Parts: sequence; C-alpha cells; structure tokens
Amino acid sequence: MSTFNAIMNGLFDLICFPFQKLNPVIGLVVISLAAGVLLLLLFKYTSPQETIKKTKDRLWGNLHEIRLFQDDLGVISRAIVRLFKENALYLGCCSLALLPMLLVMAPILFQLDSRYGFEPLKAGQSVVLDVTLGEGLDPVTADVRLELPEGLSLEAGPVRAHSTRELLYRLRVEQPGEYLAQIHVGGETYTKRVDARAGLANISPGRYSSERTLDALMYPAEPPFAKDAPLDAVSLRHARAAMLGMDGDMFPWLIIFCVVGLLFGFAMKGVLKVNL
Repeated sequence: MSTFNAIMNGLFDLICFPFQKLNPVIGLVVISLAAGVLLLLLFKYTSPQETIKKTKDRLWGNLHEIRLFQDDLGVISRAIVRLFKENALYLGCCSLALLPMLLVMAPILFQLDSRYGFEPLKAGQSVVLDVTLGEGLDPVTADVRLELPEGLSLEAGPVRAHSTRELLYRLRVEQPGEYLAQIHVGGETYTKRVDARAGLANISPGRYSSERTLDALMYPAEPPFAKDAPLDAVSLRHARAAMLGMDGDMFPWLIIFCVVGLLFGFAMKGVLKVNL
C-alpha cells in the first residue's frame, strides 16, 4: 500500500505541478478533460465494442417497429420482449468495463480529493488534532506526549476519551508552512503532517494504521502506520473546500470532475470511435 501510494503521489505531484498557483478550478477542469478521454479509452478496450454496436442497432430496430405497428398488439408485444432482451444484453456488455474503470479511477479520485477536497490551513486558524490509540491502550493512562514545531502552537488539550481511545488537541497555525507534529507514545515517536502552505497541496487529513486498508488508500498523502504501532489513526479536522459557490459538504470538486469528464467523453466518442 505504501509503495502504491508513493507512486501515485509522485505521479500526481507532476500532473498538478503546473496548476499550483492557479485557481483550483482550472487545474481540476484540465484533469477532468484528460480523465474523460482515459475513461473512454478504457471502455473501448475493455468492452465488446462490436457486440454493443449490433445490440444498439437491434434496440433501435425494435423501437422503430413499435412505432410503425402501433395498431398491431402481437407485433408490439414481440418487439417489447426483444427490446428487454437486447437491453439486458447491452447492459451486460457495458458492465464488463465497470471493474477495470473502477480499479483505475478509484486511486485517481482519492488523489484528487486530497488536492481539491480540503481547505488548506491558514495562519491564525485553529484545527483539532485527533489521536486514536490502538486496541488495548487507555488514553487516560498511556504515556502520550505531543511535540509541536515552531509555527504551530497548542491552544487546548489533550481531552481524553476512554471509550473511543482518543486524545483531542486544538492546534493553532502561527504562520504558513509545512510542519510535522510529533506524537511520542511509550518511547516511540510518530509524525503527522500539518500543511498550511499557500496554493495547491496534497493535504493529508488523516494518517492510519496499515490494517485500515481502505482509509490508507483514501488518504494517500502520508504512509500508514505499521501494524504493530500503538496508533490506530491521527487525523486533522480539515474543512471541506467550497468551489464555484457550492458548499464543501457537497463535494463540489467531484461534481465538476464528473460533469466535465462525462460531457467531454461523450463529445469525443465519435473522434475515438467508441460505441457507448
């Protein structure tokens, strides 16, 4: 998982580099256009294109038959039955491409969420750092200490929650920059990145145990903790990024990505000779 995330991080650092100082919508639209073409090509080469073309032709034929013989109940009934059969075949052919597309697109979406889904921290802003200990550790009695670099300060905490194994700290960003908060647990030291840089950044809202595979994949900016680490998760409560007047909780980056990518994909299907 760590190796895969490192490769994807490096790749998207290169892809997003030209857009670091631009309005985030510009970079997102350009990436969405490229993703639309990528999805189109994936569909073309992972689905039975000739079968899809013939099935669509038969579907249209059945629809025309229903329209032409509106007064013949027998013809219409047989055409409707064939219509359902051909539609089921069409959906089956299209579904063959879903798994490859999902496997390719999921890591891309996770990378884009890290870069476009969260508001970067700013000087003077406060944020909650949530440290969740591993199984069997009690936050009330465990030897846990937070050490902050210059540029970050501790406003409050820790608040210890026995039932959820959490320690909550409120941090304040004193000046812009990229920082490493250090969490000392039982003589071992673990880090959590705190990103308060201007411009587009690969924001890491959470760092998780390697046993939490999905979380480690969804938040790829930092490597997961080892299985034997005493930490289950360390997360920052970042606000979701608003975009084009849409509230951050609506995932506006995802809406833009899907709309732009799908529209461009449909516009290019004739050029790339793809049967949809």
